[in-house]
Amino acid sequence: MKRSRVLTIPGSGIAVGALLAAGGTAFASSGSSNDRSDDRSDRREIRKAGTCTGNSTAKIKVKDEDRNRLEMEFEVDQNRNGQRWGVVVKRNGRSILRRAYRTKAPSGSFEARRIIRNARGKDRFVAIARNRRTGERCTARVSF
Repeated sequence: MKRSRVLTIPGSGIAVGALLAAGGTAFASSGSSNDRSDDRSDRREIRKAGTCTGNSTAKIKVKDEDRNRLEMEFEVDQNRNGQRWGVVVKRNGRSILRRAYRTKAPSGSFEARRIIRNARGKDRFVAIARNRRTGERCTARVSF
């Protein structure tokens, strides 16, 4: 059998009693606003590790976002700060991101992120990063 504890706060007995008396309606509406954030747990997310020609690591993540959109994140971790990388990300063969990034402290990594409209059907993402100094290349692929 569960035992419950009653917390008494001096000078607030009337206020607590009023809240308990109105509890059913007062707290029911506040709970529904929090339910919206719980809806995100049923959204899809796919993560895949990439491959690199050197000692770096790469990964790509695509997940459902609000209002019929997708969020794509591509991360390269080199463990060296200040390295310049050229990045190209394609969705179904069309370029959705083409940009230069620089690895930053404390982890010596960078992250390319893009939020795009979610088109019908299956999407194939390919992300390619090339270190401009060393020529190292990282590639990650995911179908969503």
